Amino acid sequence: MSHDRRAKEDEHRSAYLRQEGLRVFRVTNDDVLEDVETVLTGILRECGIDLETGERKRDPHPGPLPEGEGE
Repeated sequence: MSHDRRAKEDEHRSAYLRQEGLRVFRVTNDDVLEDVETVLTGILRECGIDLETGERKRDPHPGPLPEGEGE
């Protein structure tokens, strides 16, 4: 599969996930293999974790569950 086609499929998938209320955090395989600390820092930030205190600055869920779910 070509790089361009894969990029388009990734963007389509990301758009679908965002539409479903999810956030997308993408990293390359090279980033994970060569700089995992930066990847982990990015994940913590996306989850709303304060890197100084370890406390949540915001709810990691993008919005409340629909009524009746999660009970």
